Amino acid sequence: VKAGGYGLLALHLQGSVEHTAALGANGGLAPSAAAPAAAGPSPLRGVPLAVVVGAEYEGVGEAAARLADERVRIAMAPA
Repeated sequence: VKAGGYGLLALHLQGSVEHTAALGANGGLAPSAAAPAAAGPSPLRGVPLAVVVGAEYEGVGEAAARLADERVRIAMAPA
């Protein structure tokens, strides 16, 4: 996937950012703790994205999370 020019997002709880904080305009990624705004625009801005989805609670495995460009989580609405 990455060799094909895609940015890789992994759904993972540990070390992740809220998906709304990670996704910027035009389908790119906004600066995050891993790439602060002072570092300039994200290298993934405007890049097609692939999302790796794991188990509902834990997310993807640690090996897949390490390969991702960004770890994200999607907030659940209260029941």
